[in-house]
Amino acid sequence: MNHEKKYMFMIMTTSVLIFSVLLSPLKASASSVYGGKPYSEYIAEYGAKAGDSNPIVLRAVEYSEEVDTKRDGDYLLTGSPSSVTYRFFVPKSGSYHIFLRYKAVAGGGEIAGKLKINSEIPFKEAEYITLRRYYCDKDQKYKKQSGNQTFPTQVEIETWIDAPLYSADEYINEPLAFYLESGENTLTLEATESKIWLDTISLIPAGPLTDYQTYIDHYRSEGATGYTGEPIKVQGEDAALKSSPSLYPINDRTSPLTEPYHPSHIMLNAIGGYAWRFPGQEIVWEVEVPKAGLYKLAFKYKQSDIRGAFSTRRLAINGKVPFTEANDLRFPYHTKFSLSYLADRKTGEEFYFYLNEGKNAVSLEASLGVFGGITSKVENSVKNLNRAYQDIIVITSTSPDKYRDYKLKTLIPDLYPRLEEEKNSLKEVMEEINGISGSFTSSTAVLNMLIANLDKMIENPNKIGNYLADFKRSVSDLGDWMIETQQQPLEIDYFILAADGYTLPRADGNFVQNFMHGIRAFLGSFTTDFNTNASGENAQKTIEVWISAGRDQYDILSRLVKE
Repeated sequence: MNHEKKYMFMIMTTSVLIFSVLLSPLKASASSVYGGKPYSEYIAEYGAKAGDSNPIVLRAVEYSEEVDTKRDGDYLLTGSPSSVTYRFFVPKSGSYHIFLRYKAVAGGGEIAGKLKINSEIPFKEAEYITLRRYYCDKDQKYKKQSGNQTFPTQVEIETWIDAPLYSADEYINEPLAFYLESGENTLTLEATESKIWLDTISLIPAGPLTDYQTYIDHYRSEGATGYTGEPIKVQGEDAALKSSPSLYPINDRTSPLTEPYHPSHIMLNAIGGYAWRFPGQEIVWEVEVPKAGLYKLAFKYKQSDIRGAFSTRRLAINGKVPFTEANDLRFPYHTKFSLSYLADRKTGEEFYFYLNEGKNAVSLEASLGVFGGITSKVENSVKNLNRAYQDIIVITSTSPDKYRDYKLKTLIPDLYPRLEEEKNSLKEVMEEINGISGSFTSSTAVLNMLIANLDKMIENPNKIGNYLADFKRSVSDLGDWMIETQQQPLEIDYFILAADGYTLPRADGNFVQNFMHGIRAFLGSFTTDFNTNASGENAQKTIEVWISAGRDQYDILSRLVKE
């Protein structure tokens, strides 16, 4: 999935909300636009009670109706525009997660479509559902290059993926649950963008993830034992799959303990960073273990972009989130690298993860975590406050007379109850943020300012002209905060699978190591030729290129030429 395009769409959408004062008032509710209620109302009405304990598996080629699809053996090709409908029997009423086994056809844009249950879109999030594309390094020739290494070309790969359906905006931290009545039902998939091959559609009974204690007790009761061998280290830049071509290996020379290390050369020794900030972006690593059992997992990471906050990731082992705590892993802010075992935030108990003998997939996905619900509430408040502003300026204009009483209570009877409702909603959001961060943050500063403006407007309705400009500015600031909150950057150097009792190495150098690193980097700045870019270890010919931009811009242009 093209996360950059989706993120730019989200930014544009938010900007429209912020500056909607320039547009005509909205005339349709979300329900009428999307043909269904919001997911929060849908799940509150039907609940997430699981249906029958057995999953329902539909083969893609065993459809009841189709439009513009193509069959090839046991697989079905869908593209824009196409639709396919399945009839199936549900033995027990309840909610189900829907998993698609699909393979994206390389070369297209974002994979998007809509889903209908019994010919109706059940909630607005089902109107726009997205699936991911996956990429990998074309090769690892850069590891053999002497001097400055060049970024590897990213190529899209066509591989079968088993994926549950999530909301496209990533506000909901769990797979979407669809309620089905017992008896015959229909499910319709409509492709709106790009082509994919479909293998199966699986309806898995919905239910909450088990907690860690239940998870570990289950495997121990089945005889699983802890790993006792040497630690297994996987370098971050050796990722097997990435959901975005922007997640290529990067260089980090801020520490003498990054692997591989060079004080002055560009060594591709990490992955992620600021490019890995969009919700839904996923990195998958393959690791081979000698024995099935329980392993401790530690990541060496750096999150130095969001000051005073944390980045959130969703961990999956072999494509499945193992327990609730792994659905909301938090990596706090620090200017230097950190290395620690994944553990319970409250008790500090280190987690064990069950891995099969042989190859296993370990993945981290950027997510909003607890901020998903908060961002959704704030987005709703921004919409409502912009509508209130529109209603006000219809009467006052955008430059109201400070000394005139516009009698808004008479002309807009419901205005002040609406403002009061949004003020209370924002106070609840502020309390949630304080409960998460435990301290005053820039987020609460923006909220406090807007709440103060709302208080003045409510308490002094005849002086609306004095506060309207500040009110507009505060709503705009809140929209900017909403965009910033959706960014979750994280850099990974490597991760370690280890046995109980293994002591992790230092994440960053000591005083002597850091001092020597600084000296070597300083001396290297005089001897390293940053104007030379070797394409391989045996490169003989040189091409001189004149460019008015810096090294970073040159690297980008070089990658574009190669790709």
